Amino acid sequence: MKKNIKFLAILLFFIIMAMGAVSADNGTAIDDSSTVALSSGYTVTDSNYGDFFDDNGNLKDNVADGDTLTLSGEFKGNDFRINKNITLTGNGVTIYNGTVALNNGSSGSTVSNLKIINLNIVDKTAILLNGVTNCLIINNDVTCSGEKTLPITLKAGSDFNVISDNSFVSEVYLLRNTNKSNTALLVESSCNNLIKNNYVEMGDANGIYLQGNSHDCRVINNTVNCSVIPKSFFCYGIQLMGLNNTVESNKIIGSFIGINCNKNANMTNNIIVDVKQSGIMTSGGSTIANNTLVNCTLKSAGITVGEGSIVSGNNIDVKGAGHGISANGNNVKIINNTEAGACVYQSSKRSGLAVSGNNLTSDSGIGINAAKSSDIVITGNNISTSHMYAIDVKAMTSDNYDIKDNAILGSSLMNTADGDKSAHIYTVDSNNYDNYFDEDGNLKDEVGDGHTLILTGNFTS
Repeated sequence: MKKNIKFLAILLFFIIMAMGAVSADNGTAIDDSSTVALSSGYTVTDSNYGDFFDDNGNLKDNVADGDTLTLSGEFKGNDFRINKNITLTGNGVTIYNGTVALNNGSSGSTVSNLKIINLNIVDKTAILLNGVTNCLIINNDVTCSGEKTLPITLKAGSDFNVISDNSFVSEVYLLRNTNKSNTALLVESSCNNLIKNNYVEMGDANGIYLQGNSHDCRVINNTVNCSVIPKSFFCYGIQLMGLNNTVESNKIIGSFIGINCNKNANMTNNIIVDVKQSGIMTSGGSTIANNTLVNCTLKSAGITVGEGSIVSGNNIDVKGAGHGISANGNNVKIINNTEAGACVYQSSKRSGLAVSGNNLTSDSGIGINAAKSSDIVITGNNISTSHMYAIDVKAMTSDNYDIKDNAILGSSLMNTADGDKSAHIYTVDSNNYDNYFDEDGNLKDEVGDGHTLILTGNFTS
């Protein structure tokens, strides 16, 4: 009988413990008057904030790796400084003048569904990643203004993070009687981050800015909107200072410069609207393909590239004094682009420029201007301009250029070291013979005085 009573007592003990575990799993804090025990799934409000965070906003020791804290209601002046791998999410929450900081120990954490408003406050960045990795920042709505107060900053060494589907707005504020704005999304010397599907808005400042050695990052499908008329070179839609970065399928509206990347960048399928100085700028070894520039009143160029870059399939609508494509390096390939109101330009002594298959329309500029260059190939382009020259290669003789098969509308002159020549130079073979000669072998009317026909291959009767 005593053994049965002892057995029942032990069984009752385990049943009570199991009930406590179920209660904890349902997100209820167990208060034994000395500690607060947590499991996954706890709701944090202004009234019980102190159960989870100390007076400085540091996460308390009773929160474990893998826990989920759901913020609800309003928080004013509260910080959330995380040092463990947790999920910090929101359910109808608004944080005023607070910081969510992912510090050492919090790699792998998720921050989601938070609304943060930090207005007219100094040094109060809303979301801060302090050298942590593999974190997910998703579906947050952040608005900030004030000196050194940014919507989000990734400090150096914050690698392999995903910043997705957020709204980051950096509003204009007044500092010493001058309107100021901060970068909306700042990355400092961090690599392999994915920044996608975000809405980014700024004043006269950078939208998305990757500083220093920020390599191998991907910036994809973001909308970047400048909320004011920019006045300075410090207003880039997207600026990436590191190497091997990808900028793809973004839309940039109204910034001073659209996209600026360092070497070995891939910039594809972006839409750039109403920028003021330059659409896309990059150093050497980059690929700029299938981008669209719309209504850009530029002082510089729609696309500016360095040595060994490839510019292909872009649609460029440029107004003002700017050029369509500027090749600032050797061995640049410009292929199958459409330009309206601009031209291809190479200003200094370069070599190896190849311009092929483009549709170039300029109201007043030279269609292709490479007056100081050498070893140039210009073939198969459609060129329309009211300038006296369709092509300017005045530093070269026919020995160091290959210019042929371009369709010229308007002025057909070509400026060369040998003097003015017709730019109507065509290659004729057995396949296209009928384009230039009738069935009796007479020249067709399309061939005019001064045109050059280059016969190649074999011809039979």
